[in-house]
Amino acid sequence: MREKLSELIAESMKSGKKDVTEVLRAIKSAFTMYEKTGKTLGDKEELKILLGMKKDLEKDISAFRGGGRVDLVEKGLKELEILNTYIPAQSTDEDVKKCAEEVCKEFPPTSMKDMGMILGKVKEKYPVASGKIVSEVVKRKLNEAKRTMPR
Repeated sequence: MREKLSELIAESMKSGKKDVTEVLRAIKSAFTMYEKTGKTLGDKEELKILLGMKKDLEKDISAFRGGGRVDLVEKGLKELEILNTYIPAQSTDEDVKKCAEEVCKEFPPTSMKDMGMILGKVKEKYPVASGKIVSEVVKRKLNEAKRTMPR
C-alpha cells in the first residue's frame, strides 16, 4: 500500500476529494513515522498502523459525542468510512474463537500462564486477533478443566 499512497493522494487531489486526501495523507504520515524508527514496514505493520488509526478515530468520535460536538462527530465518521476502505477485510470474531479453541485442543491450558503462548499461536494465523476473544476462550477452557478434574 505504501507504494500506492502518493498515486492515490494525487488522484484524490485532482478529483477534489479533500476528505479522502486528508485521510490518505494521515496514513502516509503514520507510515513515514513508523519507518523513521528504523523498522521495516511490511504488510503486517501497515495493517497494525491502519487498525491503530481506526481505533484512535473511534475513540475521538466517542469523545466528540460526549462533548456534544456534532460537527466533529460527522467529520470523524466520514474519515472512519474512508479509512475503512483501505483496511483489508479482517477475520471475524468467530474465526478467531475457532482458532483459539483449536490451539487449546492442541496445547491444553493448565493455567493463565499459558495465555501468552496460546495468543501467540492464534496471532500467527490472525495477526490482529483480539486478545480479549482469545482470553475468553482460554478462561472457559480452564473452567471446564477444573469442573472435570476429580476431587
